[in-house]
Amino acid sequence: MNWSQYNKNLVQRGNIDLWISEDIVEWWYLNKTAGKGRPFTYTDKAIETCLSIAYLFGMPLRMTEGFMNSFFKREKIPLKAPCYTQLSRRASTIKLPEVRIPRGIQIHGAIDSTGLKLFGEGEWKVRMHGISKRREWRKLHLVVDVETKLIPAIKLTSHSIDDATVGVELLKTKLNGCIKKLFGDGAYDKTKMYQASRSSGTELIAPPAKNAKIQKTIINPAKLTRDHAIARIKILGGGEDARKLWKKETGYHKRSIAETSMYRFKQTFSDKLQHRKLENQTTEAIIKTNILNTFARTGFG
Repeated sequence: MNWSQYNKNLVQRGNIDLWISEDIVEWWYLNKTAGKGRPFTYTDKAIETCLSIAYLFGMPLRMTEGFMNSFFKREKIPLKAPCYTQLSRRASTIKLPEVRIPRGIQIHGAIDSTGLKLFGEGEWKVRMHGISKRREWRKLHLVVDVETKLIPAIKLTSHSIDDATVGVELLKTKLNGCIKKLFGDGAYDKTKMYQASRSSGTELIAPPAKNAKIQKTIINPAKLTRDHAIARIKILGGGEDARKLWKKETGYHKRSIAETSMYRFKQTFSDKLQHRKLENQTTEAIIKTNILNTFARTGFG
């Protein structure tokens, strides 16, 4: 990784120029002429814009409402921001754009997961009952294109969902037929992952368990790639050094790009989610990922 360029990109992120498209007045509202006492209905794009600013700058929704109204007033733009209650309510239903892999294109991807805390416990609750011993948190699963660093698929789940289960879901839905090679750690060394990978035309590269055995009686075709990995590690010596050589041969080190993406996510937005409802948290995770993808496209990633 080019750390010098990476640090320059981080500095550039702090160079804040808030640019608003000239046609914003055309797409901000759904109903252009709200009657007396009738509230404006905001487009999904307007809600997404406000939420993006809130997440990027770590502002509560109330502050975001005030910031947007202040900006519109200063720039003499005849618009009004959605109130914070609208932002919270619409965050659970908004339809968002996601990265789509062009039809016929197959990428090399890396998959991983990380934990995200739920934002705060509330001052009153902590004062009355103390800090909970069991803190709630969510699990963010993501797949990153190892070449472009774009993130084409994510999934936010409860912390109890295992990585392989989500990996299977992503391969069957958003990533079906789009991934040529998928690099994942030992958490993805599961039969269901090999089966889903084979069905979607993907080669799964995950280190087999140290005590893994080659299939001998009942042969599952989906696990033949795993058998080849076990055999190759044995040929290379069978120890930890052999596993390192296998990882080098297969390009397994590319999996670390997923870890880097997780690091970028937490460095940019912290390791906490602002919302309390899972639907809103999912929207939050998608918008934050879209922001990182914008950084990657513009060279600020």
